[in-house]
Amino acid sequence: MAKKMLNPNTTLWAVDADVVTNIKNITATELNAALNFSCAVVRGYTLNPTDSDTDDSASICDSGNVENRLYDNYEGEFTMFRDADVLDNLSIFNQAFAYFKEPDRRHYIVRRVGKRNTTAAVNGDELEAFLFANDRIRSVDGGDDGPIQFTVPELQQGEYTGYFYLGGVNPGPVSITNAAPPGAAANDTVTLTGTGFTGATGVTIGGTAGTSLTVVSGTSLTFKVPAGTAGSAPIVVTTPNGTSAPFAYTRG
Repeated sequence: MAKKMLNPNTTLWAVDADVVTNIKNITATELNAALNFSCAVVRGYTLNPTDSDTDDSASICDSGNVENRLYDNYEGEFTMFRDADVLDNLSIFNQAFAYFKEPDRRHYIVRRVGKRNTTAAVNGDELEAFLFANDRIRSVDGGDDGPIQFTVPELQQGEYTGYFYLGGVNPGPVSITNAAPPGAAANDTVTLTGTGFTGATGVTIGGTAGTSLTVVSGTSLTFKVPAGTAGSAPIVVTTPNGTSAPFAYTRG
């Protein structure tokens, strides 16, 4: 059944432009070390591609009107909260203010949609990145009862990546297509074949966690069968990108 994606499933990182040569080649370690300012942002921020610049020049070989894309355009603006304790260096509100208050600081805003913003980035995450420079911030008075905020207008710097996968890995759906050998008993090693195993964090058999999980590749992993009763024991693989459907298996 279809389910709406809610705001906590959006993550926003700020990555200094001078620390990466190609933002599409950023590693999970580098991204996780960047500023995750998601929880400082007031809902209703602006971060979107806009209409591209185009050229409608036609050659003598064109039979009708043409329109070719020249440059990507995009826009960004964030309103964030200030912290009542301006000396708290661990506060995400203060960290965001310190980062964005510097005019002309060039940085990428990297956005991930589909996972909670407290979840670390891993290979296979689908991202998009926008290159900006900070404009001067504007203070926002919250009124008698509202919190003090500040707004950061972003100046586009000519690079929008579109969607790409962290680590260049498209994990695909998590699925199990085979488990060998059949009838494995406690402490036996089972090899699973399937898709989307990259970064797998767990496997269960009959609802009990397997041990010695080893991810061989995105299509293969091994684990040891835990103690349990012989009989039907469906296998399920869990990864940061999802969970497989139960795979029918009979254990020894």
